[in-house]
Amino acid sequence: LHVVLYRPRYGNYQHCGLYLEDEREPLIFEVTGEHPKFERNIMKARPENSRSFLQKVYIGLSDYADVKNMKQAAETVP
Repeated sequence: LHVVLYRPRYGNYQHCGLYLEDEREPLIFEVTGEHPKFERNIMKARPENSRSFLQKVYIGLSDYADVKNMKQAAETVP
């Protein structure tokens, strides 16, 4: 599990997301939009392939069995 950082999309703040690095299904969980209309976004991608990618910071391991729970938790956010 990594935190990924990107160049700003809106304004001056860097954009960030959570990245599950997996050869079978790499996933990025992020929030897009501007206040008050934020939206969740789940992408099957590698962050390094984005032109706005800056860096990824390792934060820990996750078990593959937990990926399903992470997806479900993210999908419950409106």
